[in-house]
Amino acid sequence: MTEDGASAVQKVLTGIRRADLNNEAAVERFLVDPCLEALGWHLVPRVNKQVQLHFTPERARFWRYSTGWMKRDYVFTRPQLGPLHVEAKRRWGMKVSDLEGFLRRASSDDWAGSEGDGMWKDLALLLWGTRSQAGTRAAIVDDSRILVFDWTDRWSIRAQEQIFDAPTTNVSAAFCLLSPSGQ
Repeated sequence: MTEDGASAVQKVLTGIRRADLNNEAAVERFLVDPCLEALGWHLVPRVNKQVQLHFTPERARFWRYSTGWMKRDYVFTRPQLGPLHVEAKRRWGMKVSDLEGFLRRASSDDWAGSEGDGMWKDLALLLWGTRSQAGTRAAIVDDSRILVFDWTDRWSIRAQEQIFDAPTTNVSAAFCLLSPSGQ
């Protein structure tokens, strides 16, 4: 990650107001897209933005999808690092509790609590989609925080920052983990 990329992300962060992020599309348009572009990603619809991933009929039933396809907000290919999946949400973090417990279960392919429209569904789809493509890093960004997850032999939290409450350098550092170099 270059100093320029980190500075560009900080500039995006200082220009955003909480009121700007009033729905999921706004989180993408005003926060996630500009930060990813500042890091050097070129966003291309259906190539790395709004990507469809296939899953089995069993998974489709479990997560109440009528087809075997799910939309991912962002999927990037990183040479030597594997795929990176990023999701933009609105108020996702307000409904979760026991994140570490869910990550332990998900690491063992136990998706309890994510079936149907369970509170863990968004994160389960993100983590499952990432692993289905042999990815090792995933992130979920909502209107108030960024969470970056890493897979080694299990899922763990790599970074977690409150977008409007933490210093912009900390939030920028969390976004920089999503750069093409993964730094």
